[in-house]
Amino acid sequence: MTKEQDSNGYFYGRTLAPRGQTSTKRHVTVFRFMIKYVTKVFPKEFRPIPDISYDWHILTFVTYWEEGEVARLLCFNSPLQLKQMIEHSLREAIIDDLLAHPFAFHAIVMEHVAELYDQAIWQFRDFVRDTEKQRMLIEDPQPDYAAMHELSRHVMHCSEVLSTALNVTDHILGELARWQHANVLQPAQDDPAPAIRHQKSMLQFMHNRSIAVEDRLKNEINLAFHITSQHSNLISAKIAHAAQVDSRAMRTISILGLVFLPGTFISAIFSMSFFNFTPGNQEQAARWTVSERFWLYWVVAIPVTALTVLVWWTWQKWGVPPTPEVKFVQKEKKENC
Repeated sequence: MTKEQDSNGYFYGRTLAPRGQTSTKRHVTVFRFMIKYVTKVFPKEFRPIPDISYDWHILTFVTYWEEGEVARLLCFNSPLQLKQMIEHSLREAIIDDLLAHPFAFHAIVMEHVAELYDQAIWQFRDFVRDTEKQRMLIEDPQPDYAAMHELSRHVMHCSEVLSTALNVTDHILGELARWQHANVLQPAQDDPAPAIRHQKSMLQFMHNRSIAVEDRLKNEINLAFHITSQHSNLISAKIAHAAQVDSRAMRTISILGLVFLPGTFISAIFSMSFFNFTPGNQEQAARWTVSERFWLYWVVAIPVTALTVLVWWTWQKWGVPPTPEVKFVQKEKKENC
């Protein structure tokens, strides 16, 4: 029974051989439904999606029927609400109708199980609706991606178990049709098939709603990503504008340096000891003399300047690793050559 215990739904039906020498028809079925539901909500400040505590209804049913004599329904792990609804329906049911058909119990059970599915999907739908009503602003998105993905997981589970419930219902209807084909058809008022098909249609509508809620939540998650991206783009634009302002300031400083640097350089050269200016007097005229060793300045200045430029060029070429984009462009150039 390990596979059945781990399954989120299944159906088993079998017509049993008559007891002893009697010709009494007998039939047994076992089927399961699983429903995920919210047990408690923990609101979070400034967040549309609260922390959710959840649990599972693991509903297992066994029916045993002997024509005109015995009709038994066993319910395992059923919540109090479901027990009360089934008991109320059984009290109002006509005993002869329950004894007339082996699938009379199934119509009753399906009706109330569908109500639990409906309540569960509306619980999660309300959380999705709250998310839609409290959409983020581009100015300050603050998305709660973890909570949104957690809610998405719950909604996907709802869709999964509803799909399984539809499959179980199909097997119930298939076994019912097989049994009716092998036995004398009952009067129309005793046939539970229309009621079961009605509940199947309700489950199908709930499944469609669950899929729609799942898609709506995916849409909100995608919107949150786009809003966050737009917010990041706005910040990048502001940073670029600030960098542009800084660039203008640096350009102004560079122009000022360009204006004053030549004059500073010339005054520095002529203020060196290699140059000597002697003012004129009554005995001699003013003289401007240049030292014979002025060449020493060029011998030292030119190699130092060349070495500085070489160090800078080497650092630019090998000191900073190229980005992946630059590597890709370099590789393309080599291949094209």
